[in-house]
This record gives sequence, structure tokens and C-alpha cells, in this order.
Amino acid sequence: RGGGAAITNDQISALAFINLNDIEQIDVLSDADATSIYGSRGGNGVILITTKKGKAGVSKVDISLSTGVSMVSRKLDLMNTEQYLDMRKQAYKNDGLPVPDANSPVKNANNYDLTVWDQNRYTDWQEVFLGGNAPSYFANASAQGGNQALQYMVSGAYNKQGYVYPGDASYETGSTSLSLSGSSVNNKFRFQLGITYVFNNTFTPSADFTSLAMVLAPNAPSLYDQYGFLNWEPIPESLSKEGTWRNPYATLSRTNTGKNHSIRQSAELSYNLSKDLQIRVSGGYTATNVNSVYVQPIASFDPSFIDMTGDATWTYSRNKSFTFDPQLLYNRFIGRGKAELLIGGSYQSQSQEFENILAYGFTSDALLKSIANASFSFGSNSSNEYKYAAGFGRLRYNVNNKYILTLAGRRDGSSRFGPGNQFGNFWSVGGAWIFAEENFFKRRRLPVSYGKLRASYGVSGNDGIGDYQYLELYSTMNKDFTYQEYRSLRSQGATNPDYHWESIRKLDIGLDIGLFQDRLLLTATYWRTRSNDQIGSYPLPATGGNISIVKNQEAEIQNSGWEFLLNSRNIASKNFKWSTQVNFGFQQNKLLSKPEGLYNGYGLNRFVKVG
Repeated sequence: RGGGAAITNDQISALAFINLNDIEQIDVLSDADATSIYGSRGGNGVILITTKKGKAGVSKVDISLSTGVSMVSRKLDLMNTEQYLDMRKQAYKNDGLPVPDANSPVKNANNYDLTVWDQNRYTDWQEVFLGGNAPSYFANASAQGGNQALQYMVSGAYNKQGYVYPGDASYETGSTSLSLSGSSVNNKFRFQLGITYVFNNTFTPSADFTSLAMVLAPNAPSLYDQYGFLNWEPIPESLSKEGTWRNPYATLSRTNTGKNHSIRQSAELSYNLSKDLQIRVSGGYTATNVNSVYVQPIASFDPSFIDMTGDATWTYSRNKSFTFDPQLLYNRFIGRGKAELLIGGSYQSQSQEFENILAYGFTSDALLKSIANASFSFGSNSSNEYKYAAGFGRLRYNVNNKYILTLAGRRDGSSRFGPGNQFGNFWSVGGAWIFAEENFFKRRRLPVSYGKLRASYGVSGNDGIGDYQYLELYSTMNKDFTYQEYRSLRSQGATNPDYHWESIRKLDIGLDIGLFQDRLLLTATYWRTRSNDQIGSYPLPATGGNISIVKNQEAEIQNSGWEFLLNSRNIASKNFKWSTQVNFGFQQNKLLSKPEGLYNGYGLNRFVKVG
């Protein structure tokens, strides 16, 4: 909000496509009252990211540059070669087996460290794989200004981060954004417009060097042979010359390159039809392209393998999201209090297209960049579309800023459910008592400057499942499953058109205390959620050909806990500000009831009981 477009793609983090320096404020809403107007999209809470806007006055330009180096400051104390080999030999003795050595007739992957590899070699693999320096570069610039009618802010940022791993792995991101806001002379009309472009580039090897540094034997072979080529350490007397290990440095050429681009646009308009009535309209559009290429060149394989060829995989993903939210707000003093009526709607359309192309049989690493040079290739693609629509109303009555009552109701519709189950009705009720405003409380002259007791209860929906789960879907199998040269079809799962909205019942009770003119703020909240129709995957007998089906589970589950937040303004002067924020909490999950025969897990590896 505040010039930032709504990011609603379930598979992409909002923070991945926002310049963190453009963020003004982050608010977390969790209780049923506060999240009621967000519907099922706020069923598990709402995170509001408010971006910075221009301010009227003299134009202001900010530029910041920084660079640094990161490194692993502390390494694990691992065994040296002597300790490691003693441990390996003792393991054989514990199993009552002869300890293999260089003269053993059987040499395989289970004993190469004892039979083939140098018994005196030692390599600190943590230093090799994690001992590098990771440089980082960051630049950010912004300009803002304007007058009472129009304010602007433009910003740009660039960040590049290296890795401590071997090779040239890196991550870089850049962004540019423009925000415009303003109002008419009589302040009846207000607007906020924003557009942001962000790119992310990644270049990473396929190996997990962190794990390799911990588990690779300290006497493992050297990475390069005497001629500077990758060393595969073949068994000297072996005719095949097949290597005895998978050289980790071979994966440096097995790279994964990703290029992501995103553009976000947003608009928020409001107009005061009268002193009591305001109309607001907001909308956002987000388009994201995610492209990646994974290559396995011939040079990354053991040369003893016959007729090895290279392969490559291209992946393309395009995501689009559009949101539209009209609202009508009416305020009027009735009796001793102020009534606020909010009526609105919400519409969201989201689509995703995915393409995957696998090409193999490249006879030269120089040909890997073109699919046409592959001996074989095949591709797959998929697309899905999600639509959401809702209408809601909220009535709030505030008496003397002491007693607040809120009632809300909404009807949500989702394309993720089949015909007859697409819509659900939800509601919430909340109340608050600001006891610090009571005369009897003020007369006590306590250090308490603010005190509020609040509670809310409501029912919200959840449609957090995949698209088209209520339809009978089939996918094409790979080239190994053909019939008369035609590729086979495979069912993606059993079909259940009868699953419906999941209902989540929320209870929140909280206390807010301000001390010493609100220099110290304390918030304590007890929360509880219950659901007895959770949407999930339910197992089926393997004899049916499908192992699971999507359905509403009949078990009742409760999540509850406490949250505490402490804010303090330690120093607040003109030139220096110091504040502290501490938060902590704990939660408990409990199964309240379950039907007979509820699934406990394959091979009895999971047991479920009430309590």
C-alpha cells in the first residue's frame, strides 16, 4: 500500500521484488477484527508493507554506497586423517568384519578411503569449500519533493553479493521505482500512483559445498591431477580407469543461471462525495518472468564413461496478477458515538504459465547454448488461472473514544473449488475498552498513559490449495513410457469435486499498556484458532492407483499461544533517536478430535492421538 502494488502470487515472496530501502513501515495484523476486510487472503494474518512517498517541500536527494567482504568466521572442529581412518577401521571391527586395505581383493565405493586413497593425505575441506571471501557491493539513490498538490519520489538500487564457495557464483539485484501522490485544492480528491521494476540474476553451481565440507573424507583425492585436469583417482590396476569419487569441482561447470524480472504498478484514488461519504478505489498489476538454465557439460563427467554427452534444461515461468478493490466509507455521529460503515469488494485474477525444455546428446560443450545442437529434446508446459471475488461490510461504533464495537461480514468466492462450493460466508465481531480514558482511572495519577483491553472472535476462510484439484487431470509421461511411439498419459490424482471452503475460527484477547507518556509500550495477546474441516491430502489404498485425494479433514485442530511486544523510546531528541523493540511468544498445537481410522502414516511411522 502507499504506492506499492499488491503482490499476491503465492509462490513468490513479496520482499524478493521490493527495494528494502523503499519500505516505510511493516505492520502485522493477526486478530479476526483487523483481518476481516481481507477475507481468505488474510486467514493466517496480514502483513502490510507501506512504501515511502514523496513529501512536499524542498527537493531532497539521498545517495548511499557501501562495500564489504563476508567470510566464515568459525569452522567446525572435524577429525584429521588419522582420527578418521581409526574411526573407519573401528567401525569394521565393531561389525565383526575384516578391515579392508590396499591389498584387499574387493575395492568399491564403500571402502575406497581405506583401499585406494592415500592414507597420509589430509585436506581441510572446510578451507577449500568455505574459505573464500564473498565481496558485496550496494548502491542506493533517491530523490523526492513537490508541493501540496503533487509530491514525487524516485529511487534506484543495485546490490551484488558473492559467495564464499569456489568459483564465480553470485547474486545481483537492481530496482527502480517512481511514486506520485497528491490532492486537489479542496482536498476532496486524493491519489497515489506507483510503478516499480526489479531484476534478480543468480549464477550458482549445483553442488552443496557446505555439506561436502562436513562429510567428505579428509584423505579424499586431490582435486586436480599433475597436469592440471580434474582428478578422478582411478584404481591403478583397474582396466576401466573409472574414478573412485565424484570430483566436487566438476560441479563448478554444472551451473544454474537464473534471470528474473518483475514490474509492479498500482493506483489508489479517493474522493469525498460529502463530509460523511467517501469513495475509494485501488488496484494493482504485477508481471513476473522467471527464467533459468541448468547445464551439465561433458567436462563435468568422469572421462572413463563411454560416449558421454552434455545436457541442458531451460525453464520459463510467467506470472501475472491483477487486483481491484472498490470501497465506500460512511461516517456519522449517532448519539454519543461515531458510526463508521465500510462497504467494499475485492477482485483478483492470477495466471501462471510454465515451460520446461530438456535437451541432451550435446557432443561438444561449445554447443550447449542452442537447443538445435542437441541430439534429443522434449518439452512440457502447463498453465493455470486463479480468480477470487468477494464482497464485505464492516460497521464500527466508537463511543467517546472509550468503547469500540466492530461487526463485519463477507462473502468470498474462489475458483479453486468446484461448482456449488465456490462461495463461503464469514464474519467477525470485536470490541475494545480504552480504560485509560475513564475519569476514575485518570484521578489515580498513575504512570499509565494509555490502556486498552480488546477482544475479537470470527470465522475466516481458507482456499490455500492448488488450482483445478476438483477436476480429473492427466499429464504426459516421459519418453520411456510410450505406446506405438506415442507418449502415455498419467493421472495426476483422484478427483473430489465436493471439497469446500475451510473455516478457521479465531479468538484473540489482548491488553495494550502505555507508560510514562507512551515512552514504554507493552502488548500482550492470547490467541487461539480452531478448524474442523481443514483442506488437505488424504491417503488412499495403493491398489487404487492413486495414493491421495484432496478433501476436508474431519479432525478438529487447535493452535493457541501468547505473544508479547515491548517498545521503548529511550532517547528522542532533535538530532538523535534511540528506540528498542523486543517481542517473543510461544504456541501450542493440539488435536482435539479425530474420526476413527485417521491415517497414521505409511509403515506406522507416524502416530496421531487426541490431546
